[in-house]
Amino acid sequence: MKKIGNFFGSIWRWFKDTAWIQIILLVGVVVGVVLCINPVVNGIKSLVQSQQTVTFYKDKKITYTEYESLVNDQEAGLENQFIVLFYSDTCSHCESIQKSVRSFYKDNQDQKIYTINIDDEDDITQADKSILAESYARVYNNMAPEEKNEDYENYPINDLIVTPTFVVIRDNAPLKVILGVPSDKAGVYEALYDMLDITDK
Repeated sequence: MKKIGNFFGSIWRWFKDTAWIQIILLVGVVVGVVLCINPVVNGIKSLVQSQQTVTFYKDKKITYTEYESLVNDQEAGLENQFIVLFYSDTCSHCESIQKSVRSFYKDNQDQKIYTINIDDEDDITQADKSILAESYARVYNNMAPEEKNEDYENYPINDLIVTPTFVVIRDNAPLKVILGVPSDKAGVYEALYDMLDITDK
């Protein structure tokens, strides 16, 4: 028993003699926890943001060559029409409507939507854009005034392709060209339903 008592006594004396060390250790632990909070919070934010990132444009992206094939191989009829959305990596409006466009596609999976990134020169060249601009200008300039973007009475041919631009392809040719859509979800749905000549669901 005496040995046990001596043992605990030694522990108690060590505890009293080294209390200052324990305080330093405790302070160090607290400081370490505080310093770790910000990186942990940032890591959680990054994880959440990565999970919320919308990749619809990338998932539906095609090249100009693929676009030509889709147009040329298209069978006649309303049921075979599709939309091509031209977007840019630097277009904030394109990004703001991406979730709504994805939502529209999920709600109308019988409709086909493809995207082309006009900034990707491997997918579409300046010459390709020029060809499309001339074709789209003929369609847009003949559309009714109420179907046009109020900022563009005529197609901005000098800009080649503004973003976002939506084009309906039917019977192997562009049928409608829409330069921009409203930012809100309801506005996006209404614009796309009008383009596709289908009734709101």
